[in-house]
Amino acid sequence: VHLVAADDAAAIESARKVIGMLPSNNLSIAPIFDFAANEVAVTANSSAKEVINAVADVDSLVELQPGFGACMVTALATIAGNPVGVVATDKSTPICAAGANKAARFVRFCDAFNLPIVTFVDTKGFEVSLATELAGSIREMAKLAHAYAEATTAKVSVVTGEAYGPAYTMLAGKSSNADVAVAWAGASISALKPETSVELLWHEKLAGAKNLSAARAELVEEYKNTLASPF
Repeated sequence: VHLVAADDAAAIESARKVIGMLPSNNLSIAPIFDFAANEVAVTANSSAKEVINAVADVDSLVELQPGFGACMVTALATIAGNPVGVVATDKSTPICAAGANKAARFVRFCDAFNLPIVTFVDTKGFEVSLATELAGSIREMAKLAHAYAEATTAKVSVVTGEAYGPAYTMLAGKSSNADVAVAWAGASISALKPETSVELLWHEKLAGAKNLSAARAELVEEYKNTLASPF
């Protein structure tokens, strides 16, 4: 009898689940499972993992590389018994070089096995810093954009919160070649961040404001609810 530690047993079980969800080769069809749907309520404040768990079948989610590039969540799961790859942004953290690298490799992996890719988007955009530039952020973000654009498997993008600029274009916009793109009613979608849009498009509304910070914050909310609204 081979005894394993609790952590080892969990890792072995996760490996079994991953292998079980994959087709035997790139020409085979992925298996279909019996399933029980989750009945978990989510809100605009729910984390990426909570949103994924609410959509995935009960006990089907297996997160891959959770300790690397934590700004992006990559996982295998089943939805209505069908295996899918899931990519989700962590809204509390901008997309970093490591996260973009992880997501790009995962998208290519799913595409190789013809697994559908479901992407949940809620992010203010890419991390901007000297450290992330030295880590090759521009290169990794280009890889991510290319991976989504060239993938021929089915792709569904869901904007659950904020989706601005290149991050939106890459993950849910037309350039992502998504087969289906949908948004929650409270989502905010814009080619520029609302703060930038207000400064460029509504600068005259700020002129003469007694409290500039308050006026800017009010206009940002107005922009989100009007021009950046999914409606």
